[in-house]
Amino acid sequence: MRGEIVSFQLIDLGGTLDVAALRASLRDREAGMRPGVGKGTPGYVEFPEPITFELAPLRTTGPLGAIEARVSVEYFPIGAASVRFRFPVTVKNLGELREWGRTQVKWLGEDVTLETAARRLVEQDRPLWDLALRDRYPSKMLHELYTVFAFSQVDEEPDKFLERHGPEIAGLLKGEDGTKLHAKEVKEALREWFSYYKDDVIVVDWDAALIVDRSPEYEDLLFVLEIANLQLLQFLSYDDYLEDAIARGYDDLGRMYRRGGILNRARKTAHDLSLLRMEVAELADEADNITKFLGDWFLARVYEAANGKFHLPQWRATVDEKLSVLNTQYQLANAEQDSRRMLILEVLIVLLFIIDLAGLFVLKLV
Repeated sequence: MRGEIVSFQLIDLGGTLDVAALRASLRDREAGMRPGVGKGTPGYVEFPEPITFELAPLRTTGPLGAIEARVSVEYFPIGAASVRFRFPVTVKNLGELREWGRTQVKWLGEDVTLETAARRLVEQDRPLWDLALRDRYPSKMLHELYTVFAFSQVDEEPDKFLERHGPEIAGLLKGEDGTKLHAKEVKEALREWFSYYKDDVIVVDWDAALIVDRSPEYEDLLFVLEIANLQLLQFLSYDDYLEDAIARGYDDLGRMYRRGGILNRARKTAHDLSLLRMEVAELADEADNITKFLGDWFLARVYEAANGKFHLPQWRATVDEKLSVLNTQYQLANAEQDSRRMLILEVLIVLLFIIDLAGLFVLKLV
């Protein structure tokens, strides 16, 4: 069996990227090409266009031995970087790949994990991409990982391979010993599988996917899986940001109520909550609409499988629920602002009435 392991390492950057500014910052690098698409994909479908760069290969060590990994980095306008590590592999059986996750990268004489290497590669570019960052928000640079095991040479037809090695494939996708998995778990792991030609098959699971394609022309499949993971990363990042924002909102509301009579604080709290709500809602919409993989064509069905496995609709619903909480906080702050404004107007009216009475009294004395 011969093929490669493709490891996606997606990192949130804490804002959106101005593509023109980023290209200007990275003008000394040679940009890669967007993968071609096929397998019945309609011509009208728009795919995201990240700025892609091939980097120098990195030496790695681990259960599979010493391997030189191809490395590339992609910057998506929505505000994320994707570092790809690609490891060529030749194995006798799938069980040999079970421990591949312990692979480490040689980095300046130090052995580091793939996650650490990916973060360091993105951090190296920070002075460049930071200049292009817009609509910033506090970010913990959340990290999303995904692995694709892609084989171009197997000893039987792909569908037969899937049928005969079901437990091994399920174990590989879940990082477990396939012989110990229950039949129901194996069935669940292999539930989302698709073939377009007789010589290809793809199985999509939560943490990993398997591709068998003798062409091998599967760059479009890799890209679709990457996009689904990108959406998951962004929803997780917005969820985390909103969690902190809601806590701050309650703190601001508490301070506002404790400091009665201060109109400026109520106005500022309402303004901040309104601005935050609109910014995150716009970002969430951008993440949701990063692509339109709708229909019954092959790549759309693969994307929908990943969409379901990653529970993207549920994560979007969670973000919307927290936006609703922010909206409630805004309404409370706005109502308090209106209440204080009315109180001030009432006080002014009373003062004017008193002044008017005082004036009449003075006139009578005169």
